[in-house]
Amino acid sequence: PDITNAQVSLDGYQCVVRRDGMDTIQGKCRGLLIYCKSSLNPAEYTGVGFKDFVECAGIELPWGQNDSLKIVLVYRPPRPPFSEADRGNTAKLCNLMENLQGNVITVGDFNFPGIDWERNFSNSVGEQTFLDVLAKKFFVQHVNFPTHRDGNLLDTVTSSHPELVCDVKDEGYLGGSDHTMLWAELVGPAKDQDSEEMVPDWINADMDKLKESLSNIDWESRFEGK
Repeated sequence: PDITNAQVSLDGYQCVVRRDGMDTIQGKCRGLLIYCKSSLNPAEYTGVGFKDFVECAGIELPWGQNDSLKIVLVYRPPRPPFSEADRGNTAKLCNLMENLQGNVITVGDFNFPGIDWERNFSNSVGEQTFLDVLAKKFFVQHVNFPTHRDGNLLDTVTSSHPELVCDVKDEGYLGGSDHTMLWAELVGPAKDQDSEEMVPDWINADMDKLKESLSNIDWESRFEGK
């Protein structure tokens, strides 16, 4: 591609993953970029089926103690699922989704205009198959407003646990795009809170010395008249 990584850099952010269009001429006209603040210690994530599906990218972040959060960015070209033009791509997406494990958030343009997200239903066999995978994995879809100028909900945010995402907002259109930008607010793990409260360290206490000190106190005179 003619566009270098330097040309798509953002101040204060690390470009963790770049994917140029797999099914376009020399990767031009489309691609995926995932930026993240370096302080979050991001790493590229590649799961089962990532190399087969057109097209996706992922990152993994530390998430609490001994855990992680995977964020997967997805773009599915707008071809009827399970059609000849689809070339098995929707089936590959379903396989990818079915193999995601742990704390997972997916976001992107899935291009399923026929899905009724309120009823979790579609007349399209391919779209319904995708919905069945989400149900099997207990994934929750959080976007409840149109994301395309034509009024369709094409861009979704799903999570493996409902509490991972607390809000998704419509941030309007960027430039001449016909898709709206999405703002997803995540709920992070609880942080360990350092405390300055002084507490007795009974584990390391010299109990014999403590007993001796207490036995040498004249308790009767101490409490006389009280």
